[in-house]
Amino acid sequence: MTLFYILSTLVSCTANTNNDEPGIQNILPLGDSITEGVPFTYRYPLFNLLSEENYPFDFVGTQTEGGWDYPEEGWDRDHEGHGGWMTQSIQEELPNWLPQYNVDIALVHLGTNDAGADDVEGSYAAMTSIVEQLRAHNDSVAICIAQILPFGSQLPAEGVEAGAEALNSFVVNWNSRIDNLASELTTATSPIVSVDMHSDFGDPDLDDDVHPNQSGARKMAEKWFACISSL
Repeated sequence: MTLFYILSTLVSCTANTNNDEPGIQNILPLGDSITEGVPFTYRYPLFNLLSEENYPFDFVGTQTEGGWDYPEEGWDRDHEGHGGWMTQSIQEELPNWLPQYNVDIALVHLGTNDAGADDVEGSYAAMTSIVEQLRAHNDSVAICIAQILPFGSQLPAEGVEAGAEALNSFVVNWNSRIDNLASELTTATSPIVSVDMHSDFGDPDLDDDVHPNQSGARKMAEKWFACISSL
């Protein structure tokens, strides 16, 4: 169900082989087109940040598409970003993906495509289910959940019925719920961290009023890196 981004081609790839060496952290980038990258994604700069710090990691997921403005080779492209998907759609398909890899840390940025439906309660229930599924898969999984990016001030764009004010009203409400979810559901063995991808972001960080530009993707990567480093 696409609100802003019509996915030109969604290629399903065989999941990567987990790196099960002791100490290696399997990191799952989970989300929509902002995770996939159209054309920019936080995954490339995050890969570089983690590599520069000699952090032992392996990105996992069934997808390798997106991030077209970055090099084709030389970095770990695995992810679980699905352009145009709502939180409920991800929640429904997650049971089919999780058996294909291990997850030690999940990076979740979801809710952008939910804004048009404006059903915070339904989206919140789906996000809660995602947390439960990740924990059923690994009871000590660490989860970084984003308070999502704002929409740019120049919306509406083609194909978008609601303007920036209405969409951002949902985002503010949603982000508040994400903050509450992290506080209420975090545990010592499976921490949940609410990551602020909202208050420091605005038009200069966006490529098309929805997706991050190159500098915005770098800023997102720095936020994720801080969360990972805190675990």
